[in-house]
Amino acid sequence: MGDFLERLCTLDADLARERLTPEAATRLARFAVACPLYARTLERHPALILDLERSSEIARPFGFHDLLQTWRALRDGSGSPARTDPAYASLLRTFRHRMTMRIAYREVAGFGAPAEAVVETTRLAEFCLRECWFIARNVCAARWGTPWDRALDAPARFCVVALGKLGGEELNFSSDIDLVFVRDGEGATREAPSGTSVANTVFFHRLAETMVRLLGTRDHAGFLYRTDLRLRPGGETGPLVTSLEAAETHYATAASAWERLALIKARPVVGDLDLGAELLESLQSFRYPRHPPPTLAAEIAAMKRRTEREIVGAGALERDVKSGRGGIREIEFFTQARQVVHAGRFPFLQTHSTVEGIEQLVRYGLLPAQTAADLVECYWEYRRIEHRLQMAEERRTHEIPADDSERAALARSLGWERVSDFDEALARRRALVRSVYATLFPSDEHEGGALDTLEAWWEFFAFARSCDALDSLLRRWFRGDARAADTVRMLVVESDGRALLIDHVRHFVDLVPQLDRVLPRIARPIETLVRVASFADRYASRSQFLAACALNRDFLFVLALLFDRSRFIHQVLVRHPEILEEVLRPENLRKRKDADARRRELAAHEGVPADSFNAWLRLYVRAEQIRIAVGHLLGFLNEDEAGAELAALADAVITDLLRRLPGGDRILVVALGKAGGGRLTFGSDLDLLFLTDEADASASASTIRALHKRIASRDGLDPVLPFDLRLRPYGDAGPLVAGIESAKRYYLGEADTWERQALLRSRVVTGPPELASRWCENLPLFWRAAATQPGFADEIWRMRHRIAREHARSESPFHAFKTGPGGLLDVEFALQILQLASVVERPESIAADTAEGWRRLVEAGVVPHHTVDAMLQDARHLRRVEFTLRLDSNRPDTCLPASEQEAAALAGWLGFATYAEFWHEHCSRMHDVRTHVRALLAGTVSSTALEADR
Repeated sequence: MGDFLERLCTLDADLARERLTPEAATRLARFAVACPLYARTLERHPALILDLERSSEIARPFGFHDLLQTWRALRDGSGSPARTDPAYASLLRTFRHRMTMRIAYREVAGFGAPAEAVVETTRLAEFCLRECWFIARNVCAARWGTPWDRALDAPARFCVVALGKLGGEELNFSSDIDLVFVRDGEGATREAPSGTSVANTVFFHRLAETMVRLLGTRDHAGFLYRTDLRLRPGGETGPLVTSLEAAETHYATAASAWERLALIKARPVVGDLDLGAELLESLQSFRYPRHPPPTLAAEIAAMKRRTEREIVGAGALERDVKSGRGGIREIEFFTQARQVVHAGRFPFLQTHSTVEGIEQLVRYGLLPAQTAADLVECYWEYRRIEHRLQMAEERRTHEIPADDSERAALARSLGWERVSDFDEALARRRALVRSVYATLFPSDEHEGGALDTLEAWWEFFAFARSCDALDSLLRRWFRGDARAADTVRMLVVESDGRALLIDHVRHFVDLVPQLDRVLPRIARPIETLVRVASFADRYASRSQFLAACALNRDFLFVLALLFDRSRFIHQVLVRHPEILEEVLRPENLRKRKDADARRRELAAHEGVPADSFNAWLRLYVRAEQIRIAVGHLLGFLNEDEAGAELAALADAVITDLLRRLPGGDRILVVALGKAGGGRLTFGSDLDLLFLTDEADASASASTIRALHKRIASRDGLDPVLPFDLRLRPYGDAGPLVAGIESAKRYYLGEADTWERQALLRSRVVTGPPELASRWCENLPLFWRAAATQPGFADEIWRMRHRIAREHARSESPFHAFKTGPGGLLDVEFALQILQLASVVERPESIAADTAEGWRRLVEAGVVPHHTVDAMLQDARHLRRVEFTLRLDSNRPDTCLPASEQEAAALAGWLGFATYAEFWHEHCSRMHDVRTHVRALLAGTVSSTALEADR
């Protein structure tokens, strides 16, 4: 190629007459070797050499005005085609190719440094992009008119924002250009020449499509630029043109850390630049946060490792000057990460230029001056190598050739006599850059090994690839269940098919310690995580849900506990996720609410419209039930305290509703059963009596029906507060509201023994004080009426035996923990028999609460302390079983689960390693309860009655 100029002179007489200098001949010969593509262009158009060598231009870079003049000259010399003429776009491709050749020639000839070349290349791309914008706008306007913002009554706006190297004004010879198209202004086009108006969204979409097509179309002159639109909000699945509002929302709620880095280089380049400036101003706190995410360094390092493995490949890591080890990317990532961390406080760090960013790090004392100088020197030398690789054929490559002869040719073109010297210098630069990069980012040495590395989890979620460490962790979390991997992915990946975001994975990494804390502790980890995922779908976007879990370290822990222990609570929260954060407030969990507090809460909603009140009441009750459940699961409330809270909640709601209903202030409400004892469980019916003066009894029935309608209404689940009126006088055949004198006559006359027995657990909930006093004065009369019946104790115990027989299971009576022999009814019936037996002489021994009733009998000397204490210890186990099962189902369960899976879960909830261990303990407890009860009843219940249920 030494005679390159001479050969071209034979092809062009004008060139031959110019008699170019020997220095020019040397430059051209070197250029032909370095850039075969441009050499072929010069062979077709030798006269272009005169343009390259024009003394007034070769020594300086072209600015926008120079490009414009050159373009106009080329266009005018070609007949000045109109912008809508295909020849115009073809001519623009020729222009781009020749201007790129000029930039390459200046650099190879030594007139332009890489720092000038990247700016020139950037200006040329902006110029061509601007012309494509003009072409596309004219084409679209000629068809559809002007897009109009109906709110402002002005033209709608459109802007092209550049990212990447174009945004950073650091474009290569063969770079893609990263673009984001932004619009603003809703409405439709006006004054369409074709008479067809379209929505602004359609107009700008077609405009952007036209620009992309113009940029990428190839003909004899080549093409303009490859465009990369994957950095737009939503990525490849997002709209081609994003509204200003949608872009702001995306970056505020769903953007990833890599998008934060990408926006550092964002720069409006074409269209309404004010619109682009507005967008960047609104994103200022995202681009340069005051409090950057703590996982930023790990995430950038993970992105870099993925690039090395999936794009570069192990074989090219030492030859790729861009993405290989110690290459350009590491300089950029180091600088941009420091900008994200510090630019929120140091405004001069807010620059899209890599080199200027490095220099500003020195200004603020964030980087030693010598280190910065070394990085800048490495950066520009890498860019010089990159340029030389790309300008050869305008190919997008960053790899130094593996072939020895090709690498030697590259080294010589860069001024190195010996390729070994070139290789050594490159290795030193790589080592230097790598050492600086490693001061900020995690080392590669633990790649795939640590459980909390972002990269390992990204591989797991994005590509379903796992490693031994993650597999081991999943086995520990899920006891080797084969569904583990899919279940964990369900928690992180959106159920509607939206793309996985790196932010999802970053937040999940923050949650790994929480999952490691909670999953081994829960009985149903797979089912629980599925429930958490279904709740997350209703709570917010997956990013928002995972971020909430990461910010509140107890949030996921409590959710997992709740959803493991309660299908009922999961169903409520999926319907009403908005109540969770309120009930999780620590001040609500750690204290028991008194009656005044509940009265104020219920009264605060006096203004709720009548047609919305039932829905509000259901939500209030469900929120309180969940608050109590959480307090119990976190250890703030034991079973008795939680039961008292549930009873107090029911009392408050009934009292408030009667206060609101006509005639409600004249009705006395008496609770029986568990409600009467002041200890409810989840799913308990409220056994209630409604009493009033004789004259008001008939009229009050409508009030009770209205009350029932409100608190027994359903919210897609069970009744909010189901109550049972079958214990009223005459049962289902009796009036809803009994006159107090009629009730007295019934209990002293026609009532069965078991009906009077039920009154031992009578408790006034609300009502007129005079009626309450009269009722309480009558209770001892009713109790004595039962106690004076011949054989009452045997009758009650035979009823207890009949209940046990009716609820017995064939496999074992111990499954019926409430009604079976040695179950909870043994404790309650034994207490009530002994209370009735002593009521005449010791009326003070009567108490509605079971534990308090036994305590009073012990104090009265009726029963021995040690026997009662041992029995109540065993009964406490049964109450835990009951409370635990009903918390799960919100149903009045009285038997152990039938399925092995549910039985194993119950054992786990109660702290047993296996169901076999639980079963052994459970049978022993029930056996002991029956033994203690028989001992306590000996002498009160006949031996015949006691022996009947052996």
